[in-house]
Amino acid sequence: MKAKHENIRGTSLFYVFLSFPTDQSRLPDAFVVPSIVVADTLYRAHRAWLARPGRGGKPHKDGEMRRFLPDYTRENLGDELGPGWLEHYRDAWQLLAPET
Repeated sequence: MKAKHENIRGTSLFYVFLSFPTDQSRLPDAFVVPSIVVADTLYRAHRAWLARPGRGGKPHKDGEMRRFLPDYTRENLGDELGPGWLEHYRDAWQLLAPET
């Protein structure tokens, strides 16, 4: 993803991320994630990555690229965004239903 995705937020805007299994006979797993969650996650994770030293202890250089991952433990965000944090959004198609 790109830096611009940190600012794309809408109450009726969602991303659907697909995880393709190695077994090609299975359907991919779908994660329906509100744009607000994606934007906040990208923002926090990128700042954490920038704060962490890179190779040889050198600072990371800021750029346009952002990574939306199923586990941000490496960025010291594991308490909130560790393994399984996306499970809440697995097949969460109900999030797309109109509010009544």
